[in-house]
Amino acid sequence: PLHAPPSASTSVAVSPAGEQLLLDPESGPRLVCDDKNHVGIAWSAGEAAAGSRAASSDLRFANSMDGGQSWNPPVTVNDNGPDSTGHASHHDIAFSPRDGALFAAWLDRRPGVDSTNANPADREDAAIWMARSQDFGTHWSANAAHWSRACPNCRVSLVVDPAKTL
Repeated sequence: PLHAPPSASTSVAVSPAGEQLLLDPESGPRLVCDDKNHVGIAWSAGEAAAGSRAASSDLRFANSMDGGQSWNPPVTVNDNGPDSTGHASHHDIAFSPRDGALFAAWLDRRPGVDSTNANPADREDAAIWMARSQDFGTHWSANAAHWSRACPNCRVSLVVDPAKTL
């Protein structure tokens, strides 16, 4: 399980026992915090298929409202459902101090509106999908594909600039 260290002497389990974490270098956990003692962790979890990378995966998120001393149960950010062959990974997360929103972005094998390949199982096309949370990750908006025809090996990064714009 994924553990978050609230102090140098203790750790707290964040991911459910037995959840298969996808911890390759491109999809490691991402941390986010705000100035109200809220902390969040995003990670990819999924089931591995024999002879390939994960057959499908989800972007998961857990939050703490007390600086990491305790954690709420994780939620799934992507909304494509458990029977999908989508692959949510290579993610990032950002906090906007302008309106307190969290933004998550990730590569997904689900086709976007102008994808070149409508079959996500082929893994030839990827799209960058995003979701937004107004309550520091307890609930997430419907997912939206923002860029299709992305390289399936690309990395996603989010940045909030000094003007507090994503």
